[in-house]
Amino acid sequence: MAKIQLITSNADEESNLSRNEYVQKNNRKYAKTGTQEVIGKPRKKKKPKLMKKASSNAVVPVPVKVSSSIYLKPAVKPELSDDANHGMVGEIASIVVKYSEAGKAAVVMTILLRFGALVSGHYIWNGEVQHDARTFAVIVGNSSNSRINASVKTIDRLFDGFRTPNRYFSGPLAKVGDIIYEVRDASGEYNHSGKFVGIDHGASNKSLYVLDKNFASSLASKKPVLDIMSSVLTGLFDAGDASVQVSKDKSLKTTDAHIAIIAHIQRTALEAMREQLNMPNGFANCFLWILADRQGCIPLSEPIPKEEVERISNLIAQRVNEANMLGPLTMTAKALKLWNKAYPGLTTEYSGFAGSVVDRNDDHALRLAVIYALAAGHSKIQINDLKAAIAVVNYSCESALLLFSGATQDKRQETILQALRSAPNQELSSTKITRLFRNNISKNEKMEILHELVAAKYIVMEKVTSKTSGKKTTMVRLAAAEHQQS
Repeated sequence: MAKIQLITSNADEESNLSRNEYVQKNNRKYAKTGTQEVIGKPRKKKKPKLMKKASSNAVVPVPVKVSSSIYLKPAVKPELSDDANHGMVGEIASIVVKYSEAGKAAVVMTILLRFGALVSGHYIWNGEVQHDARTFAVIVGNSSNSRINASVKTIDRLFDGFRTPNRYFSGPLAKVGDIIYEVRDASGEYNHSGKFVGIDHGASNKSLYVLDKNFASSLASKKPVLDIMSSVLTGLFDAGDASVQVSKDKSLKTTDAHIAIIAHIQRTALEAMREQLNMPNGFANCFLWILADRQGCIPLSEPIPKEEVERISNLIAQRVNEANMLGPLTMTAKALKLWNKAYPGLTTEYSGFAGSVVDRNDDHALRLAVIYALAAGHSKIQINDLKAAIAVVNYSCESALLLFSGATQDKRQETILQALRSAPNQELSSTKITRLFRNNISKNEKMEILHELVAAKYIVMEKVTSKTSGKKTTMVRLAAAEHQQS
């Protein structure tokens, strides 16, 4: 199947096509062979208000065409474009990779979040939505030898030499109360009788870098804990606001917190715990998903030379000081032109659970663009800053499609698919599918679910006439592609 890129950096006309244009072109190209699978209706989404300066310096909305829903299988192994090796981030990443076996994508993502946590108060507007220089990511080890923790100490060493307060929390994301405590608002303290006992002045610094080295442990939490974790993480991602009840008499609250989160998990553990992510109002789309492989083989690695550590630490300090002199960021004219071209691809709608995981690609791209710009010492987001951000989001999107392909957003859909996979000839009658839910499903609900699976090309439905009774029965079976996967 043809591979579709969100955007490329080549100068030729074809490689600069938006995803929507690229899809349409390949639909025509593969119409006879049937190798390109594109399905679904146009995405019903409010057109974004993108910022474009008019001659009067007014901000006018630029309408953009929204692409259709796509169901396709990504490349076997995503590749990180060289566009991501931009500015200070690329310079540090090259040094870290030289002295460790960690994969480049995991290193770049970690550096972006470490630096992003240091530069609060900088953002870009998209309509009425503010996108700060922070985001969340999960580094997924492709194997037990993927070395996803290999670069942590190396990057820590570079940032620990940074002389400005560098706030760092290492622990499970499930302990959201501990995270909020680090960035808590000021509040009065009361005992169980409601009597005032003192004042908590709150955190003096609301910037925080969070590292969960064992994300599998957090995902293994019980449902009430997962529900709280989902609510808190979503609130922290959206606006930096969250609250949690830590005891019967006390709650913690934070507003306008600037938190960057990175979590580590092995692929096998993630596959076993996929259901924990597939929950109503889940937090999976708050994260960029980075598939990590071991890069190179260094039997006995050497530490980064002291003078190199000092040089990088000074560079980080310089970039943070420069950022502190800036406020909100805007795009240059060339960057804005690229954004308008890339936007349809970034907002492509995918089927199933994988689609729900990558439906914030545009938000992540804007946030990473702000980080790249500040790390490069730019006062505006330039075209190379945006290209770098899109390259990372592209890699994350391909990783997520690979990790979560075949997973559906509706648990009832997954129940049906699992039953079909284990059934004789991978088919069941409509009546037997009703019995899967112990008859606790209406006919309309069942047919709606089945039609969604047909539209996503997971199953095929057909009417079959019984040779004995002459009655017609609706039979449901796995589609050919799904059959091959199972």
